[in-house]
Amino acid sequence: MPKRTRKKQIPGQHHCHRCKRANVPEGYSSNGYCLPCNRKYSYARYHGPQHERLKNWWREWGRKNRKRIAVRGRRTRWLLKLETLKAYGGICACCQEARPEFLAIDHVNGGGTRHRASSGSALYAILKRQGWPKGLRVLCHNCNSALGFFGYCPHQTTRDLALQSALQTLQMSS
Repeated sequence: MPKRTRKKQIPGQHHCHRCKRANVPEGYSSNGYCLPCNRKYSYARYHGPQHERLKNWWREWGRKNRKRIAVRGRRTRWLLKLETLKAYGGICACCQEARPEFLAIDHVNGGGTRHRASSGSALYAILKRQGWPKGLRVLCHNCNSALGFFGYCPHQTTRDLALQSALQTLQMSS
């Protein structure tokens, strides 16, 4: 039986491992297939008869690992919140509260309800994706709620009153 010889690969020339065509204009994927063959391969793999089996396997894996998935999600969201707070200063702009459990993002010129409605629960991820846009600041939940309900923060009014009384005492002593 004659010995089969392999064709030598010319540098810069590729061939598809499935259809054996050389230098396909569409390009190649990382598995060595040309893009048209890779599309057929991927479709057959994920939408063929084993699709239901894979879907059931992932569903079952999710049920078995529910706690693990929840812990990973909480940790990811917490780290993203910390990163967001750090990007906007990390402390309450009004009362200087620094514990991240008490801090939230405030829209300086209002419009937080509309922004939250459009972004859902992914506000921190969207802010990160947008490169930390201007017009936002860090406030503690107390200051943020007071601004929303009353239009002012009690810390600001106390500071303003203290400043006014100090000015009055200065004026009286002069």
